[in-house]
Amino acid sequence: RLKTPSYKGKKGRFINMLINATLVFLYGIYSFLKRKKFDVIIGPSVPTFTSFSGILISKILKVPFCFELRDIWPDALVEIGLIKKNTFIFAIMKRMELFILNNLDSVFSTLPYAKRYVDNYISKFSFYYLPNGVDFESHEHSINNIAVSFPSGLSSFCYVGGFGADHDIKTMIKAAIILEEKGYQFIFDLYGEGLKYDELKKFLSDKYKFIRLFPAVKRQETISLIAQYDFAIAAITNSKSYRH
Repeated sequence: RLKTPSYKGKKGRFINMLINATLVFLYGIYSFLKRKKFDVIIGPSVPTFTSFSGILISKILKVPFCFELRDIWPDALVEIGLIKKNTFIFAIMKRMELFILNNLDSVFSTLPYAKRYVDNYISKFSFYYLPNGVDFESHEHSINNIAVSFPSGLSSFCYVGGFGADHDIKTMIKAAIILEEKGYQFIFDLYGEGLKYDELKKFLSDKYKFIRLFPAVKRQETISLIAQYDFAIAAITNSKSYRH
């Protein structure tokens, strides 16, 4: 595992991704000099820089490269408003993506229609669709370290996830405010972390006491936490990138 420094904000995340990609490439050079053997190199589409380093390593070590297609970067970043299409960073990332697509050996993805996207660029490749699974064993051993308190008689809602650009937190908050203004009484708790966390914390402040914001919880605590609520809510932005 290659460690990278912690970061804050969009700029910090971008620098973190570059550091990660550099470390990956340097490790590849180190592996080449030490004559380490690998059967295959797997590179994720998020971030593009890391997969680009991965495919360069596969060329150096002369082993197959498997592309792990999680999200359609950089197109998805444009569609959710994180970057603009007519910028230098988009042009660089798009060139990297095209190089990856034209030099890969196989693709696997949790996106059911990702193959249609790759088909636009190359014709001969192996594609494997691996849908997200559920680890029932880990759920059975879910850790119950969090006890949530609710005002008596109120319905309870929760959101547990990320506060990124592709998570439509704004719509959920607006819906909650509208319901409260119409006279409905309930508690809406949000757990998570991400680029929008500080912005959301500042917006909520003490103005909306029926909406409570909490830090992210451990993965193994998630199921037992959600089970304490009446409803669990999730929302994503209306982005074209989800058509895949």
